[in-house]
Amino acid sequence: VAFRRGLLRIDLAAGEAILSVTAELTTQQNESLRLHSNGFRGSRRTTSYGLGVSVTARDNDDRRPEDHHWVATRHAEDLPPPATVGTEAARRALGRRGSRKAESGRTCLLVENRAASQLLSALLDPLTGSSLQQRRSCFTDRRGESIAAPTLTLRDDPFLPRGLGSRLYDDDALAARPRPLISAGRLDDYLVDVYYGRKLGRAPSCGSTSNLLLLPGELTPEALIGAAGDGFLVQSFLG
Repeated sequence: VAFRRGLLRIDLAAGEAILSVTAELTTQQNESLRLHSNGFRGSRRTTSYGLGVSVTARDNDDRRPEDHHWVATRHAEDLPPPATVGTEAARRALGRRGSRKAESGRTCLLVENRAASQLLSALLDPLTGSSLQQRRSCFTDRRGESIAAPTLTLRDDPFLPRGLGSRLYDDDALAARPRPLISAGRLDDYLVDVYYGRKLGRAPSCGSTSNLLLLPGELTPEALIGAAGDGFLVQSFLG
């Protein structure tokens, strides 16, 4: 993979297995100004850079497995070499060849980090002010209680250096601050904005997240896979 003049030229030595390769480079610069009737005035200027490659391969039964690899950063110099992105996309696409349906049963699931965001979304939705106010949350009045395994710690850090979600204030002009959401399985805080804070009769915390940090455990990915036995490594979800 060569990176020249803002364009990607892909050369993959994968023989007849590779059918197509699509590469994309995006650059953005955003500037915003927020004015509130209470006198708040805040502005911000951000940049972001993204590099992605999608690869489609040929399978033995004429299927067309495909996969991708995408990286986004605040600074251009933080992007990995294009060859790294393209090679990873090809590896993932070629790894889908020969797949087959598994038998039903109970087993261990390992969820890859880039697929875990869908699970985190399902976990965070019951913590929002709208879910609490509309009585559709399974975590109502459970602050300070254990709601998950003690190995789960989830934090929100708006001051993460070069983080894509880093900020000084949220959409309600509330000052940003690091917040623990779940600590060792215990529920620490909800996601309540100003609007639903008034409806619930409680002080708002923050209606949205910035940089979610899921603290890692002590085992390496290889050790986790080895401990899973006949389990599965989930790399993506359908729907």
